[in-house]
Amino acid sequence: MKRAAVHAFLVSSLFAAAATAQTSDLEPTIVFFELYLRDGAGGKTPEYATAVQEEIRRHKRYSVLARKDASDRLRSTMITPAKRVTDEKLKSIEKMVAEGDKLAYTNPKQAIEVLRQAKEELQALVEHVSLDEKIRKDYFTTQMLLVTSHLENGNEQKANEIMVEIVRVFEDENPVTTKDYHPRVVELYKEVFRSLQSERTASLTVSTNPPGCDVFINGRPMRQKTPFTFEGLYPGPLRINVRRGNLQSMVRKVEVPNNGSGKIDIDLEYESALTFAGDEFGLTFTDDASLKANVLNYAEKLGKFLEVDYIMMVGVVERASGPALAGYQVDVKARAVVRQQDFPVKANVVSAKRVEEMSAFLAGKDLTAISDGVVYKPWYKNWIGWTLLGTGLAVASVSVPLGLERNEIAARVEDGSNGLTQEQRLDEANKGNDLGLQAGILAGIGGAIALASIPVFILVQFEDESAMAGQPQELPFIAAPWALPDGGGFSATLRF
Repeated sequence: MKRAAVHAFLVSSLFAAAATAQTSDLEPTIVFFELYLRDGAGGKTPEYATAVQEEIRRHKRYSVLARKDASDRLRSTMITPAKRVTDEKLKSIEKMVAEGDKLAYTNPKQAIEVLRQAKEELQALVEHVSLDEKIRKDYFTTQMLLVTSHLENGNEQKANEIMVEIVRVFEDENPVTTKDYHPRVVELYKEVFRSLQSERTASLTVSTNPPGCDVFINGRPMRQKTPFTFEGLYPGPLRINVRRGNLQSMVRKVEVPNNGSGKIDIDLEYESALTFAGDEFGLTFTDDASLKANVLNYAEKLGKFLEVDYIMMVGVVERASGPALAGYQVDVKARAVVRQQDFPVKANVVSAKRVEEMSAFLAGKDLTAISDGVVYKPWYKNWIGWTLLGTGLAVASVSVPLGLERNEIAARVEDGSNGLTQEQRLDEANKGNDLGLQAGILAGIGGAIALASIPVFILVQFEDESAMAGQPQELPFIAAPWALPDGGGFSATLRF
């Protein structure tokens, strides 16, 4: 058994190592969020964030997590509390509820359809505006009217199902008496309430940073402040949010098992900064000081939750010199802001140039390689510079055998035992001097040519058409063959 266990462990380790090897060469993953400052100049932020995200794909350095995928993942555990509900929307729903109230006894079948529509719209609002007492009251009233209509229509099973929903969400929050409701409705409410008491077996511990927050469970305000363990709850899905002063958390979804307990920790300031309502999708900071103090912490939380390598944020913010396009890149694993840059912009338009510059900056491209919408090849793809450098080294290398031959001649001239006459020594010395002169000239010319490649690398630029078209490029550099004095030679081919 032990041998089999060891074998299984080794096999699983090999599979894990293989999987790691297969994914290690993949490009890192990123997700884009919008960046806002309260009362700032963020009008064009969504457009800039979308444009920069699309532009950065051309650089082929990152895999971008789609906004919808990120949004779906976030909304699987939390709902954005709506900041505003239009009066027109509420008046429309109130009109439907009033109409359903009139039809509940005269035409129950028609009342059910009207109240069902009102319920759907109110339910959506209740999820997002759990702190609004009036909306909760309207939702409760609509549900109770639906119960009345189904009872009048003879559908007791449906009426009972809706009453279970009412009791689980509102418990005894609103009085249910014959003063306001039909006796049959009151009796059903009492019966369901009694039958469900035995199911209140779950508990939930709510902790917050900072402590002392008001807690709302399924929109119902609780008397106790955080941290606190709330007992006697109905098991199943719960919606939790907290509030302290002007700060309000997201509406968190928690599943609590029957006869079990759950736990939730809420960072109030972080969740208050999350902005996922309407067209906005990002983080909102109180001011620039709050941005600098919290951007790393908040981005790290988002990155870990979404399981990405980098968080990128882009937004139009107000600076002392005017509006600017601010960009941040946060390395989630290293927990570091690796890039941050502001580009001056106009608040009422989206600049294509700034989009290109910001995407290049966040992708780690050289900003000096971008001008007037043209992308230039990096210095190491400058074929003229490499040709000069290669030619200079080749010319200089030819001086080496000449210098060696000159040294051999000098040694023969100095050696008195080789039987050379005085005239022969003089001829050899002249030949050696000529070779030395040639070697020196070639070395000087080669060195000068090689040095000339430096300003060429710096100053000469070539447009990168494949990069501008969003296509990968593979540029070959072929060095021309050079002949050596002995009749040999060489050539080189470099590929980037």
